[in-house]
Amino acid sequence: MSVSRRADRFILVCAYLFLLLVRPTQSSAQTDPGRIIYSKFADSVLLVFVADEKGQPVTLGSAFLVEGGHIVTNAHVVKAGKPFLQFGPAKVPATIEKIDPDADLAISEFVG
Repeated sequence: MSVSRRADRFILVCAYLFLLLVRPTQSSAQTDPGRIIYSKFADSVLLVFVADEKGQPVTLGSAFLVEGGHIVTNAHVVKAGKPFLQFGPAKVPATIEKIDPDADLAISEFVG
């Protein structure tokens, strides 16, 4: 699956989550498309914190896991500084492998 298709899937998931949050649900949890999509993909969505050179947080974004343990996020988020991935109470540093400013995508991986 290409990065573009994964990005489209991620945007679709985010759109459904947004709709789920801004309008009251009128259907049961078993048939609501937003809840179904969220339950299917929530475990692969990560929180990305970006810190400046002093270690202070400067931006916050989301990312998703793809094959090979790589992480896809928006380029405008990670180019602001050093990215860290949030796993519960732990923040794990990540390295930026590739950035595509035209598509506003970045591929990162865990450090260590």
